[in-house]
Amino acid sequence: MFKQQEDVPLVVLLDITNAANTFEERFSIDGDSLHIEDQIIFLKGNASIKNRDIHLQAAHIVYHRSRDLVEASAVKDSTNTYIGKPQLKRGQETLQGQRIRYNLEKERGTIYDGRIRRKRAYYAGQQIQVRSQEEFHVHQGSYTTCDKDHPHFDFYSPRIKVLSDE
Repeated sequence: MFKQQEDVPLVVLLDITNAANTFEERFSIDGDSLHIEDQIIFLKGNASIKNRDIHLQAAHIVYHRSRDLVEASAVKDSTNTYIGKPQLKRGQETLQGQRIRYNLEKERGTIYDGRIRRKRAYYAGQQIQVRSQEEFHVHQGSYTTCDKDHPHFDFYSPRIKVLSDE
């Protein structure tokens, strides 16, 4: 357990090397704790992970180093309200939800009870599967151009497949 001084963020740099590549990951914690157990890193508080052009923030993050997989989730406060909902930014795209599972190497993952902003459109659904930089699938979801958390209008569909036009 690391002790943090007041108003000083705790920053941990880990050099991770595997057969395919070598890269540095930066973990910064603004709040509670960091715990490392074998190949798993537990981050709690205002946790964030930065890797290449990906930035993940959440109340709770678990990083499985051997699989290059991050799991981020919100936590309930004393009033039973979710706080620290996961938000993943990659390039110009923002993904957010109650829970995110994301493979950093393959840049694939799933957002549960989530929302994704791509260009000037918003997609929301019970499950959003990010297949690549160009493709994602929304299950039990909606599409809108309204930027409000509770949009004024949207189009519902049980399945939406989005392909980038680039």
